[in-house]
Amino acid sequence: MYLLYDFQLLLHGEFKAVAADFTADVYDMGKPEDAFGVYSVERSPKYSYIPVGAEGYRSKGVLNFFQDRYYVKLSRSGASVDAQLDQLARTLSTRIGGSRSGPPLLVKLPQLHRVRHSEQYIRKDPLGHAFLAPAYVVTYASTLKESKLLVSVANDAPGAKGRLDQLAKHFQQTGECSAAAELGEGGIRAKNSFEGNIIARTQGRYVIVLLNPVADDATLLKSTAEALR
Repeated sequence: MYLLYDFQLLLHGEFKAVAADFTADVYDMGKPEDAFGVYSVERSPKYSYIPVGAEGYRSKGVLNFFQDRYYVKLSRSGASVDAQLDQLARTLSTRIGGSRSGPPLLVKLPQLHRVRHSEQYIRKDPLGHAFLAPAYVVTYASTLKESKLLVSVANDAPGAKGRLDQLAKHFQQTGECSAAAELGEGGIRAKNSFEGNIIARTQGRYVIVLLNPVADDATLLKSTAEALR
């Protein structure tokens, strides 16, 4: 998985304190979006999040965070307490420096009904489709049913149109797909037996796809497009 995110270099360190041992692994992922990406696929919205780096969490003797182009994984054993692990994390964060912000695109996306800490960056084969890479994925839950918003990032508007055309062709071959002009730029509605229902459109160099949309989720699609305009 780390190689999928273009892993560059690992710095490993082991530390001892009274009745406790600590391990630190600092992964240089090359780019901030790849550091966030590998961090994002290993976390869960249910973890206990703490203010360290751009974002971090603690879980059963483990503390992980990302910052700039680095993904940091800390663990402890023995009689140590969380405060010692926190101190090690803060020290490393200070020494790493650089950006303490997440991917700028995620800041733009709608906040209403967004599931916190559900954001992911998928570098290869999002939804199993190489032509949609890279992409950001965010979970929204306005009812008991969850929807996933995917934003595929192309180089330019023609590239985005080409990606949407490939997605439409895929659903035409595996299920059904129809034009949906009311959704906006290149809008489509599609479904098949194994991926379910989707609605999608483009906005500039982005392809916006909503999986398992609920009744009013065309609003989410349009508000995302407006945010990315």
